[in-house]
This record gives sequence, C-alpha cells and structure tokens, in this order.
Amino acid sequence: MYASPQQRTADIDTGAARPDLREWVRDSAAELGRQLDTLPADAWSAQVVTAQGRTVPASETPWMRARETCVHAVDLAAGAGFADLPTGFLAALLDDVAAWRSARPGPAVLLTTTDTCHEITGDGEPVPVELPLPVAAAWLAGRHAAPDLPTLPRWL
Repeated sequence: MYASPQQRTADIDTGAARPDLREWVRDSAAELGRQLDTLPADAWSAQVVTAQGRTVPASETPWMRARETCVHAVDLAAGAGFADLPTGFLAALLDDVAAWRSARPGPAVLLTTTDTCHEITGDGEPVPVELPLPVAAAWLAGRHAAPDLPTLPRWL
C-alpha cells in the first residue's frame, strides 16, 4: 500500500510513463502470485488497511489487485475499455463500488443492468438508471459522464 494519497498519485504517474509497463505489470503479478501461494492459512485473515482507509482481511488482496489493474488499465487509454473486461469482473466491481458509494454522500440511484441491480443510498429519491453492464461500471467508477446521468465523483 501507499504511505499517502500523494505517494499513490506520484507512483501511478511514474508507472504510467514506464516504457516497460506491460512487462512490469506481468512480472509484478507473477511475483504477487508466488507470494500469495506461500501465505499460511492464518495469514489470509490478517487485517490490512487499504488505500481508501478501510480495514479488510488479507484475503481481499487478490480482488484489490484485479480491481486496481483492470480499472487503471482502462485509465491508461491504451486501447482497453470497460467493455473489454470480463462480465463477472464488472458485476463484482459494481457490487464493490455501489457499497462504497452508499457509504458516502452523493445521489441516491437505482442502477439496473441486464445482469445486476443496485440500490445506492444517498441524497433524495433514487434516480433510476438503466445501462449496459460495461457502461454502468464505467459510470459508477466515475469514468463515464453523460448529461442524462447523475454526476458522480471519480472512484479510485
């Protein structure tokens, strides 16, 4: 994890400019996999603090890595979009972001896709929003804006 939000931003900016970014991500994923494979069973319940300040069990680490890698791969605007991500990943991302948004100020939303339905608590009556799953994930993650949708701040 990062020591501060400033370190996170600096590390992301520096990493995005690496000429060997693809190899670096591949190699770091392999190294993380090797390290996770050696964790004793009781280590998976150890508590860790996320960059968002949440305390979670270490067993959430693989999901956090997948989430960070996939969402930020889209952020790089190098040819991958939310529509390129697996359906199961997008559904899990919606679960995660909807829970996060429900715990913070913002608009109340009833978000429906062909595969999911999320009620996000917030200010006012829930605004019904129906979107394809990839667009819903991009919008809820703050990476898609449209004039007919409530404005959401960026997530992650």
